[in-house]
Amino acid sequence: MEAKQKKSYTVPVLLVCVVILAVLCILFYSSSLLNQQNEKSDRGMRLSEKYVFSQTYASLLREGAEQLLGASSETDRLQAKEKLGEARFASMEAVGLIGEALRMREGMAEEEAKHVKEQLLGALWSSDSPLNTVGEHEGRLTETERTMLENVAVSAAKAEGALGKFRAPSGIAGYRIMAGGGEWLDTVLEAKASLDAIADAVSKPILNP
Repeated sequence: MEAKQKKSYTVPVLLVCVVILAVLCILFYSSSLLNQQNEKSDRGMRLSEKYVFSQTYASLLREGAEQLLGASSETDRLQAKEKLGEARFASMEAVGLIGEALRMREGMAEEEAKHVKEQLLGALWSSDSPLNTVGEHEGRLTETERTMLENVAVSAAKAEGALGKFRAPSGIAGYRIMAGGGEWLDTVLEAKASLDAIADAVSKPILNP
């Protein structure tokens, strides 16, 4: 009789244990999935912000170069230099986004991407880059400076056009999609070709008289 009672208790207890374990597994999986989704949302939001900064960079760079080329007064030149200065600070986000695109689309290793970014930053961000020192002298721009600025304006416009093909998301669903890749990778790499052209244009020596 006691054996039968023990047996009758064993099955329900086992069932309760199984149910508890199943519930715990579901809770753990749900929590893990939620964390992954949150991480994906956060990553997508950061990418979206970088994308907007990249668009701003291309726009400011084009406007600054064009305005400096057409400057007819010291005030015009100062305003143009201000735009180029603002563009300089946005360049870090643009270059950072290029690094992300290189890793995600082309499978580039971290060290390789870092090398590409450092080369671009040396030309676009460095305080002694010709792009940031152009026009800092009295008198008219030199022919070398004008040639550089013309090349910069054209290439920046191309980068601006490439980045304009994609609209950065502003909601959680869009952030998650962006974090997984998509068309923005192609537009960023297309813009990279233009930024490479700008880096080449500003690598020419002795811009200032």
